[in-house]
Amino acid sequence: MIKIIPILIVSTSCSGLTLAAESDSVLSQLGQDIYNSDNFSLGALDDEALFAPTSDGNSDLGEQLILKRSPSRSVIRLNVETHLLYSNNISNVDEGTQNGFVFSGNMAASWVQTIGENLFSNISVQQSFYQYENNVDLDFTNTRTSAGLVKFLPSVDVALRADVVYDYARHNFLSDKIHGITSVRLAASKTFFHSPKRVSYVGLDLSSDIDSTDGLVERNSWTAKIGHTWKINDSFTVSGFADIARYDYDENGRSDTTVAIGVNMEYGITANVSLYSSVTYIDNDSNISGLDYTSSLGSLGVGLKATF
Repeated sequence: MIKIIPILIVSTSCSGLTLAAESDSVLSQLGQDIYNSDNFSLGALDDEALFAPTSDGNSDLGEQLILKRSPSRSVIRLNVETHLLYSNNISNVDEGTQNGFVFSGNMAASWVQTIGENLFSNISVQQSFYQYENNVDLDFTNTRTSAGLVKFLPSVDVALRADVVYDYARHNFLSDKIHGITSVRLAASKTFFHSPKRVSYVGLDLSSDIDSTDGLVERNSWTAKIGHTWKINDSFTVSGFADIARYDYDENGRSDTTVAIGVNMEYGITANVSLYSSVTYIDNDSNISGLDYTSSLGSLGVGLKATF
């Protein structure tokens, strides 16, 4: 049974716009196979479950092996996406809100290696950029590298994850550094309902910045999430989610609580090409005057993915 566990990424660093609606981030792309124990089974050919039961009528045929897909112990995935986003509060401000468009692109490569029973190593590199309509001062690019472990507990439908992540943000691809942040992230996701076409999940993510070139952006955070995915047919998938996140900044005493509610849709044109759409509502409550805001986001995108 394929268990699709979407993972929401909420990013409030680098610029005003909170990009909470990035469909199929690199984490979710990795997770769709990592969290599926069937895809990463370590069963050997002598496992009893791989053989058909014997019966009196076919004893002359001998032992019959059930043929099934035998995945590689190592998976390399490439992913390229581009999105057009619209926000009614493009700078995420309390007063003087402006609506506008953001054009974004994302290129990601990941390597997942089986290292034990339902235990995987995960190394990924992701390059993304965001260009704002009529406001080049908000444009930025971000390079993310991460390495960590994923442990799947199939008996209880739980996935555990630990990563070290480095984000390097710039105003453009070559220069004008904004900041560099090294963080440690822990995550747990629990599937509490699943059928061939529906999956419901809850999750908890913890993140702590351990080093930064700009102390004002260093923070600790936690995110609690709940969601449901419905695979309507072989091509069309709809996911709904609700997240609440808490961000505590180290140097200035700032604390933000962010709630995000939304719907993501994916339509697979081919096995490797998909169309994406999403609608997200965000409410941020800060203890610093003037940093409260609400925002509504919509996006359309197209993505190309390949697995080796």
